Amino acid sequence: MAQLTNLSFRSGNSPLHRLDIRCKLISICMVSIAVSQSGWPGLLAINLALSYFLISSKIKIFSMLRELRLFFVLLSFIFGVRMLVTPGAAILTVASPEILIPTVESLQVKIIITQEGLIEGGMVCWRFLTIMVLGILFTVTTRPTALKSAVTLLLTPIPIIPEKRAGMMVSLFIRFFPLILKKAGEVSDAQKARCGHLQRNPVKRTLRMGFPVLSRVFRSADILADAMTARCYSENRTDSPLQSSGKERYFYLGSLLLSGMAFFSF
Repeated sequence: MAQLTNLSFRSGNSPLHRLDIRCKLISICMVSIAVSQSGWPGLLAINLALSYFLISSKIKIFSMLRELRLFFVLLSFIFGVRMLVTPGAAILTVASPEILIPTVESLQVKIIITQEGLIEGGMVCWRFLTIMVLGILFTVTTRPTALKSAVTLLLTPIPIIPEKRAGMMVSLFIRFFPLILKKAGEVSDAQKARCGHLQRNPVKRTLRMGFPVLSRVFRSADILADAMTARCYSENRTDSPLQSSGKERYFYLGSLLLSGMAFFSF
């Protein structure tokens, strides 16, 4: 299950592979919060750093973009909504012909695209894409077993949260994410073989894509749950020891600098 897609964990010797997972978790939280409030200078600095880590981790960028094609559809929708609803100086106005309705004033639909909407939509999509790349780097360079141990240790001081159960749930989600993408690819290929891609109605296409994928994912989850029950699997297991590379302090410092630059560049 771990090698189903290009977005699953792969072994390596890059700086991110050697880094302590607790450092990666804390750093990605800091940078993600800063990205949500940053302007273009901060985003540019963070993306330059992410480009270095993508290259050093030997991630195939074109394969990654191909795996994220559905995510780009979502970004296009967000960009279109922001472009149309953000007020500002109009750069393009498209008006429909007036429709005369008895006992009612004439109806006319106007679509106004503003300069502020284009800028705001581009910034929002850029932020979403940056956070997605952060998650991909974390997933590709982190073993699920190490993630379980780190989540368990970080949640131990909180008394109301069952830390071992939460760690196991996070680890299972990381393992299931490539499986979800694989099932979506299988359903997409099956529909293309039946000329389903010729359907122009986006609602019908989404329904025909979504329900089979959910059905297959839930079926796989039931099989996994039965297998874990048959093997008497429980959350009370000995976690693997966490190792540090000795360079975590420099990574913390770099994350703080990038987060501060991004947070105050809005």
